[in-house]
Amino acid sequence: MSRLRGMFEAYRQDRIRRDAFLNLLCLDDKILDDIGLTRAEVECAARLPLRVNASDVLAVEALARRKGQIGW
Repeated sequence: MSRLRGMFEAYRQDRIRRDAFLNLLCLDDKILDDIGLTRAEVECAARLPLRVNASDVLAVEALARRKGQIGW
């Protein structure tokens, strides 16, 4: 039973983290640009599977774009 409880708790934490991440979609494009993100990057990261930390992926992708390694 504790394994099931652990799985549920992990899912709950992933859901809380993703819900907080989705708040970025409420920001306008100018604010996103001010913090070094694009709406396309946020939308793409928001579609990742829940078990993937979208914030971590977004940070890596945004840094790579700013360094000129990739383009969206």
